[in-house]
Amino acid sequence: MNARLPKNLSPEERHSRVLRELDSVLKGDVSRDNLIEEQLRQCPEAFEAGKIVEKLCDSLKYDRQCGARLLPRAGLIIPPIV
Repeated sequence: MNARLPKNLSPEERHSRVLRELDSVLKGDVSRDNLIEEQLRQCPEAFEAGKIVEKLCDSLKYDRQCGARLLPRAGLIIPPIV
């Protein structure tokens, strides 16, 4: 299953392709192995390092003196600065 759809498809073609791929996943035709989960199984230390980074980011999220937000909220898309 491709992660991205070609841009040259019409909206109807894109919609039908997504539905076909979803059907194949529901039927079990597609492997559901998650690459990130597999990497974490092979290297559990990466998971622990990720938890440490998460705690660090949580502690830096807000300014301790004035309470202003320092880090953007989760899910925010920041465009690249060129």
